[in-house]
Amino acid sequence: MKYIFFTFSGHSLPIAKRLIDEGNEVEVGQVSRPEKLNVKGWQAHKETPEEQRRRLSLYDGIIEKQDADKLLNNLRFNKDKEDIFVVLDHNNLCEYGEKLNSMGYIGLIPLREDYTMEKERTAAKNFVEKNYSLLQVPESKEFKKAQDGIDLVEDSDELWVLKSNGNIGDTIVPRTTDTQLNHMVIIGALKCDSKDYEKEGYILERKLRSPIEFTPQLAFWNGEPIYSHVEIECKPIGAGDTGPDGGGALNLVVKTNLDDEINAMFFPPIIFEMAKKRSGLFIFDAGILYDEDDSRFYFTEFAGNRWGWGGIYSELSMATNKNRNATEYFERVSAGKSPLHYKYGATVSLYNILPDKKFASLECDCLPIYWRRAADEYLWLYQIRKNEEGVIVNTGCFKDSILGYASGCGDSLSKCISLAYKVIDNFAFKEFLFRPKGDFLSKDYPSSILNRLEAIKEILDNIEKKEAA
Repeated sequence: MKYIFFTFSGHSLPIAKRLIDEGNEVEVGQVSRPEKLNVKGWQAHKETPEEQRRRLSLYDGIIEKQDADKLLNNLRFNKDKEDIFVVLDHNNLCEYGEKLNSMGYIGLIPLREDYTMEKERTAAKNFVEKNYSLLQVPESKEFKKAQDGIDLVEDSDELWVLKSNGNIGDTIVPRTTDTQLNHMVIIGALKCDSKDYEKEGYILERKLRSPIEFTPQLAFWNGEPIYSHVEIECKPIGAGDTGPDGGGALNLVVKTNLDDEINAMFFPPIIFEMAKKRSGLFIFDAGILYDEDDSRFYFTEFAGNRWGWGGIYSELSMATNKNRNATEYFERVSAGKSPLHYKYGATVSLYNILPDKKFASLECDCLPIYWRRAADEYLWLYQIRKNEEGVIVNTGCFKDSILGYASGCGDSLSKCISLAYKVIDNFAFKEFLFRPKGDFLSKDYPSSILNRLEAIKEILDNIEKKEAA
């Protein structure tokens, strides 16, 4: 099978490299400029020349890349599509997805409706209210002007979450349960970044005080369900869920059976109807919050037909068979089979914490990265290139501090997590940060992965007992 990757951010390049290392033919096309994406929120995104240079340098000297538009044009003339698997690593590539879909290619190809499902917050909530009997939608208000949201928060006794429509404004989820401090964080964000939020509009959503957060996911191949799991993620960069959002510092994936009750609860018939209209791989998930105060489930957001980062690296590790993981994942998926050999997959994000002295908005680049062969199978390096001397160095690209991911797998949770940290033991960079093993295994703070895993099991067991009674 031949694999063709389209990327803007480069997050899938570690997967493309692994496929090459496992003996597969791979082509990669990278989008040159944000406006080429031609989707709401990205058309107005400004990339400095230095940001662009670093982003486009990802995997230079490691993988042969070409311009995404050139690759797309070449694919128009390809008559043999049967043995080609196309991957678009984010749904912001939906403009390319629409064209590839019309050409008859299959793989992981998000369409414009997938991007809309994730980014149009109000439309997603309306979809949930219409089609999900079990899920509640938190109270929310939509705004265009920053001052209108500020006025609402100032006159409210509720906790709030701030979410932008599109990709410009950041999602702000204050961790404090103190109402006054919550309001100060939200108002401060609206004042400081008013232009970003006003560009595409935003919503203020009522925040639950102590929810249990998890994400069930269901994957289809040519309209038929093939595998499912539950993903639990700790986003903050610091131990104990402290510090800024790190894009998912810790990740645990737990395999579920397709006929498990959790899938019946969170994937209504409409999802299966949507999947029947798709060729290739179709991924659907919904972020869930369980409120222990009222024993109800609340919807957060969809991640429209795309992988989660680093959830996909947990999944790839779970697919490992005979020292292959990427090839095993894709070959089994394209055969309509579950790729998940193991019960658990875990990922730990590795962060570059060196500020760039010349460009304050970027992380330091051009520093060598080292690792032993023992780490090869479960190390997924994102922010790298090869320099003129043939040394692997980091790129410090696109305001992204993630160097890469260490992953592990196993049928026992302890073995799975230990394998991920064994990878870290065999990795070296001048200054990098990761959340420690004790933090992954901790039960000392309510939102820890193990606490949430136990709570989810207990919630589902109680529901099954009530239904049986």
